Amino acid sequence: MPTQSLTRPLTRDLTRGMTERFFSDSFSPADISGLVLWLDASDASTITETAGAVSQWDDKSGEDNHATQTTEALKPTTNSNTLNGRNVLTFSADRLDVPKPSGTTDIFIVFHTTDSTYLHMSDGGGKFSLAADDGSSDTTLSSLGTPTFKLNGILQSFTDRNDVHDAMNNNNACLLMKGVDISAWTSTLNLCNFGAPFSFDGDIAEIAFYNNSISTENETRFFNYAAEKWAAV
Repeated sequence: MPTQSLTRPLTRDLTRGMTERFFSDSFSPADISGLVLWLDASDASTITETAGAVSQWDDKSGEDNHATQTTEALKPTTNSNTLNGRNVLTFSADRLDVPKPSGTTDIFIVFHTTDSTYLHMSDGGGKFSLAADDGSSDTTLSSLGTPTFKLNGILQSFTDRNDVHDAMNNNNACLLMKGVDISAWTSTLNLCNFGAPFSFDGDIAEIAFYNNSISTENETRFFNYAAEKWAAV
């Protein structure tokens, strides 16, 4: 199984809102137990593309939950944008399809967008993880249980979809959706295109799904990893 680790110099804890400390750590998302999906756009060996159009993004978790797209008009692009000097996949009303991992409760996604209205992930049956909508007072944020949300290490208290948009607009964002109930999802997960107007326009850097509730310590490790690797702060 391919992995990518970052060896940290002695540095300040980059996760804001938590106790400041200094540490030296070597970390990979695979170091946290329960990993069932890991997509990493900085690892070129995991991306199958033709002239930049991506047909497959390989899962590094070892579970073979590869993200695929066969329709040319829906393929995201690679090698066009970067975050913190690393490659990302760029979506413009595009979509990748992923087999639904079982038992998923905690999801990290690292991304950048200036889109006004979008979902990160959904299914063909109308279920979605988190909705952002500039100016919207709609308080239905997720249709997958009652997850909590942390952005770059800080617990969020979103009131409506406008709050979601404003918190993440034009930021290098590492979002944790904790306690996501995917039992109602269909067998296929759609990344980044629910249909107009909820089609994500922006860059996806990395995604990790865990089939358990990970500890606060491991949340902190992931947020610091994303901060150093993707400048998600």
